Amino acid sequence: MSSTKKPSSQKRADRERQDNRTLNRVYYVFLLGLAAECYLILAYRGFAFGNIGSTLAWNKFLNVAMWVGLALLAGIVLVTKIFSFRSGGRTFEAAAFLRRSGADTAEVKKLFQNDLAGTIAKYSIIQNAKLYRDGIAVAVASHPVGRVTAAQAADELLNIIGIDASFVISPDGERVNISGRSMGDTNVQIILEKLGGGGNAAAAGGQITGKSVDEVAQDLARAIDQYLSDD
Repeated sequence: MSSTKKPSSQKRADRERQDNRTLNRVYYVFLLGLAAECYLILAYRGFAFGNIGSTLAWNKFLNVAMWVGLALLAGIVLVTKIFSFRSGGRTFEAAAFLRRSGADTAEVKKLFQNDLAGTIAKYSIIQNAKLYRDGIAVAVASHPVGRVTAAQAADELLNIIGIDASFVISPDGERVNISGRSMGDTNVQIILEKLGGGGNAAAAGGQITGKSVDEVAQDLARAIDQYLSDD
């Protein structure tokens, strides 16, 4: 008996509810962290004497709160890919709250900066990318690259018009790594599960041992073909 697929609007609503639950957890973690820090500051002030001690204590509290907010804002930017995916009204409310709490967006950007060698390696992967079918790009790295660099290359490929999903295959010693990214219409998790990988619909990955890069590329092509034929 075939199961009925949920309409796109229902899927979006489900994702938004899940994002709201995630953001609620972010709020709770942040507030618990502030409460714990306040307790420590108050305990510290109990041993401090005079205005200088109180000033130093509150300065320490504000510095810690700022760095906690910065880390949480960076996490939101990373998960939503700069508010491009899985971003609802609560997402922007959380980001605005963290910004008001002292999180600096310029500092967040610095956290995601790459060195020159990593940037060159990323774009060399993109140069090898080829359109496979139906807006799916596949890039095979000719030499070992870091998993972060491969994932960033897969993300960058989504900025090209006509590409809805991307896969980057790269050698890593005795293993072969795969990073998959999607704008939403193609479920890269289902495709990479056929190769032993996993993740979610928009971002997935896997590590394959005992096969060459070319063999993994052929397996990926078959998995894509099967996914599109079943869709």
